[in-house]
Amino acid sequence: MQIKLSDFRDNRGKRHSLPFVILSFFTAFIRSTGHLTLSDIHRIMIHSHSDLIKDLEEFSFEKCVSYSQLRRILIAFDYTEFSEINFNYFRKTIMQEGKYWSSIDGKELRGSIDGVLGEKRGENIVTKVSHDDEQTEVIGFYSGKKESEKTVVKSYFENQQNISNKGFTLDALHTTIPLLTAIQSRKGTYLSQVKSNQKYLLEELEHISQHLPHHYTKSEINKEHGRIEKRTYKSYTINSECLSEKWKDTGIYTFIVVERDTLKLKTNQSTKETSFYISNTNNSKQNIFELFKACRNHWKVEAKNYVRDKTFGEDSFKSFNINLQRCFAVMLTQVINLLQRSKEKLNFKQIRTKLAYNKDELNKIFKSNLFL
Repeated sequence: MQIKLSDFRDNRGKRHSLPFVILSFFTAFIRSTGHLTLSDIHRIMIHSHSDLIKDLEEFSFEKCVSYSQLRRILIAFDYTEFSEINFNYFRKTIMQEGKYWSSIDGKELRGSIDGVLGEKRGENIVTKVSHDDEQTEVIGFYSGKKESEKTVVKSYFENQQNISNKGFTLDALHTTIPLLTAIQSRKGTYLSQVKSNQKYLLEELEHISQHLPHHYTKSEINKEHGRIEKRTYKSYTINSECLSEKWKDTGIYTFIVVERDTLKLKTNQSTKETSFYISNTNNSKQNIFELFKACRNHWKVEAKNYVRDKTFGEDSFKSFNINLQRCFAVMLTQVINLLQRSKEKLNFKQIRTKLAYNKDELNKIFKSNLFL
């Protein structure tokens, strides 16, 4: 990181090494407990400063960076470069049968919304979560006041080259002709939900599922969170002649129907929900069962958003500075990735508490991951 991380500061009056400040901030971030604030993280930085100096014999600073200086550094910090360095360092080839699947979704950073000014929307982060190891990559940011998640995701795929070994699950917002065409043209695989925003396509899928036989089916029953849920998957082939000409370049070939029957054990209340997904993969048995699994695993991106909000309190981090919010979001992404890779048989709250009171355990995680 010392070599690759650009230092934006003027040499005059520079007292602390930028890599050291970022590492100090990052380790304090990991060792924090409860909902995060910049002042709490800075207090941990001060408390652990002497220990970090001992561990890193290359650096020697008598005092920790001040709160005001830390804030100025983070406001001007190049979070995109930091994110890219970490992603490239940890990137690995995952050997598995079939495709390497990921889920893409956006999340609003609610701490960026100024309620006094009557704002309703704020900054948003868009992430890609691997189905295999649940590692997260930040693919972009946008302002909810004037920009769209669709634009960020479409730009991401337009900048990709050959993605023939990758599959992507998308929610209904991204079931658009330009995006699906971009994935198809780069030989990627998509599994995208269809809702009422594509009214005529949804009607056609409902008609096919009601009047034509399915090819493959699978059922599974799960009991968790106080409910019993039965999921039934069915696959169908789409006749392209039934669809409007405008969908031709998207390569739609298969669609999946997922029926969810849920029974809440406490109230004995039952509900039924049916979802539709389209894909550009063929209907071989191996591909279809991969799609069934991908449908189920799409929730992992939602689960990560829940961790960001409930465990780390991302939405309670208040700042109206855009770069600071984005820097904080990127740091949090890397923290969660690092803790995910630690393979501790504990939840995130338990791991954070353990690391907060045991520096040796923190060092083990850093050594095992060779972070930065």
